[in-house]
Amino acid sequence: MTAWRVSVGVLQSGMFLACLLTVTLADAKPKQSRDALEASCRAGKLNDCVELGTLWSEGDRGEQSYPRGVEFFTLACKGGEPLGCFELARHIENGLGVKKNVNAAAKHYDTACDAGYSPGCQVVADFYLKGRSGHRVDLPRARYILAKACKLGEGALCYELGLLWQDGKGGDLHLGRAREMFVAGCEVQDARACKQAGTMLLTGAGGKKDPAKGKAYLAQACSIGGERFCGDEAGKSRTRTSAGREVPDGPCNGIDSATCVETAVQRYGNEGGGSLNASVEHFTKACNKGQAFGCYKLGVITQQTNTVKARSLYKKACEKGHTEACVNLGVLHATAKGGPEDQDEARLRFFSACDDDDPLGCLNQAMYVFHGTGTTRNDAKALELFEKVCGMGEPLACFNAGVMYHLGMGTSAPNDTKALSMFKEACSYGHRNACKGKNELSPK
Repeated sequence: MTAWRVSVGVLQSGMFLACLLTVTLADAKPKQSRDALEASCRAGKLNDCVELGTLWSEGDRGEQSYPRGVEFFTLACKGGEPLGCFELARHIENGLGVKKNVNAAAKHYDTACDAGYSPGCQVVADFYLKGRSGHRVDLPRARYILAKACKLGEGALCYELGLLWQDGKGGDLHLGRAREMFVAGCEVQDARACKQAGTMLLTGAGGKKDPAKGKAYLAQACSIGGERFCGDEAGKSRTRTSAGREVPDGPCNGIDSATCVETAVQRYGNEGGGSLNASVEHFTKACNKGQAFGCYKLGVITQQTNTVKARSLYKKACEKGHTEACVNLGVLHATAKGGPEDQDEARLRFFSACDDDDPLGCLNQAMYVFHGTGTTRNDAKALELFEKVCGMGEPLACFNAGVMYHLGMGTSAPNDTKALSMFKEACSYGHRNACKGKNELSPK
């Protein structure tokens, strides 16, 4: 769900050894029995209530029972433990041991968010912003939730809030506020927010022009987000035909060749997890309790130095439904990192993440469909997916859709009106080749 990014950094050896020591000590800690945890929970130790609820829910150290898990998550939540509220909400949302009730789940996620637990903010924002689990969309409420999340340092949600201010959705249109949110998101390492902030500072949208700062934010977006935020071409395409027409496949010189479609698989946190080291103990504890986000973030931290371990961590998180972990696991399989190359497994992970509307899952699925990697090549389906991901705020997808419309790939005929629309969207994020395409196709 979350389009989360971290800062550029290389783990120093001492820091990494400290991380490993933390994990080892956590694993070596004697495990308490369920009876001991229940006694501690009922004596008011709320963390133990959460741990006991997890044991019952997952069948660890005894029989499995969702209702008993809900019982102890409820105790924790009533006592003010945000993780208890989050787990209670998750069970209520999915009807695990309790009647499914989306509205009640949203309230408990919101409670976790109010207590400073940012994953709760992420989920409840999805309820109001995207209608998750069938909840009603409420954009004014989404603005309120996103503002809380942004203050907690969730850069992706600062970006989402900026878009609402920029487009006048859920309230007033205010470019100044939008720019503030994009800057805030960039400061906590969200590449999309950096792109928007940089573009607005360069053009003077929402305030005074500041070319120096604008260029700095654009450079930061490129550094954080990788090539899809820099406009660099990635990879080459085979000779193509589309709708019975030959499509140019020579060297890319902007937008006039199928080789211009950028198809290097993308992952989250591709610049390393150095900024997360301070939270390793928290993530380790969460992962050991079976909480997907903890395993995922440990995977991001570990991947820079140990891709085998990262594969294992991403797999644990992916199997519990963490779509970003599924995407990163797929990339490791696709690129033979941490184990042998397995394109079928990569495709499975990308397609599964896309089923849950994960942006990079769908972007990578589009690339596989575009090339026919482990599946039937289908330009129309690839175009459909690129457009979908463009709507989720991924400039590379917008650019690829623009190229395909311009060349008539996946359509009955070239459509430069649609192509121009896609290039304008990608260019608004600072994608260089998209800006070239916009200039080439704009009326003179």
